Formats: sequence, C-alpha cells, structure tokens
Amino acid sequence: MVVAWSVDRLGRSIKDLVLLFEELRASGVDLYLHQQAVDTSTPAGKALLQMAAIFGAFERAMRVECKVRELRGQGLGMVAIGRRLGIGTGVVQRVCKAATPSEAAP
Repeated sequence: MVVAWSVDRLGRSIKDLVLLFEELRASGVDLYLHQQAVDTSTPAGKALLQMAAIFGAFERAMRVECKVRELRGQGLGMVAIGRRLGIGTGVVQRVCKAATPSEAAP
C-alpha cells in the first residue's frame, strides 16, 4: 500500500493522476490518502479516489488562477507570469482573459 498526504500531492493534472492510479492498480498496489481518508482497497475508496482527483485538479487550477491575478496586479506581463509559474504562455493568456471582466458587461 502507498500512503500519501493528499491527492493533490500526487499529480498536477487529472491525466497524471489517472495514469498513476492505473499503474498502481495494474501493479496490485492500493493507495491510502490521509486528507481524504480514502482507501482504494475498498469499492467506496476507489469511487472516492476518482472524485478526489477531480477536486484536486480543480483546487490546483484555482490556486494558479489566483496567483496569475496577483502577478497581473504587480504589472507583470504574461510571459513573465508564465515563467514564474512554470507554465506555458498560452495557458496564462487563457487564464488572464477569463479573469478579466468583459467590457460588454454592465
């Protein structure tokens, strides 16, 4: 059995987590996540793990979005923000665009 503090410590994306979970399953290794109290040796634990992976990815995306807003408030450009966060400029552009209120909104 592998023990981890939380699902968000195991991977940066749902794809990474799914690959890890599949590797563990194929190797016959169960997983216990302390923060979520999930034990994949049970059917309920397997279902909860899948849900926890989705929420873990959502939580990370929210942290990145908040950091991008903070860095934009410091007057940094998108390229500088991407470098600081270690993510591609395209991702930063999409987040910045989504974080900027529409000019057409009342």
